[in-house]
Formats: sequence, C-alpha cells, structure tokens
Amino acid sequence: MKKPEVFYLAPEDRITEISDSTANPSISISDVYLFPFVYIIICVGIYLFRDQKVVAYRVQEGALSVDNIYTAIALRDETVVTSSYNGYINYYAREGERVGANQLVCTVDEKAVRSRKS
Repeated sequence: MKKPEVFYLAPEDRITEISDSTANPSISISDVYLFPFVYIIICVGIYLFRDQKVVAYRVQEGALSVDNIYTAIALRDETVVTSSYNGYINYYAREGERVGANQLVCTVDEKAVRSRKS
C-alpha cells in the first residue's frame, strides 16, 4: 500500500524535488493502435445493427429545379364601379390581392381636388 504524500513548509535550502510517476502518464504504442481499432469496431457494430440500411440512388446531372411555363386564361366575374364624385382615389387593396365581401377597397378624396382649385 502506498503511503499518502505529506507536504511540510520548509526553508528553501531544504526543499527537495518530488517526482511522481503518475504526473506524466506515458502513452504506449499499443494505446495508439487500440483506441482507433475500438472506435472502428463500435462504428461497424452500429452500422450493422441499425434498422434502416443505406440505399443507393442513381442521379442524373442537370438543373435542380425545372421551370414549366404554361399559357392560360383566367375568367372572372368583375364589375367596374363608377362614382359621381371627383377627386383622388386612395387604394387600400393592391392589384391582384384578394378582398372579402364588404371590405373597403378604395376611397375618393374630394378635399384634395378642391384645395388645388383654390
């Protein structure tokens, strides 16, 4: 059984260097070959005992996306609404945006026309 190390405070002339063999553990050549071998065995074991196996696919060289261009016509029921007011139109819905029933689409600003005439 190894005795525990005890350190005492002493004057500098009485201090001796203590060497411990465990302070610098050496790595042997067998350790250098053992760790990669164990790692490879573990990786191969994981590969062999998993449920889903690797599947190979044949791929072709080419673009990742294909842009298909089609010509079409869209038929809608649209109505043109006329106004008896004069002024600037303020739109609240963009061109092509969907609007619900009874939703405000635009307003006519008559004040701007009157202020320019004065």
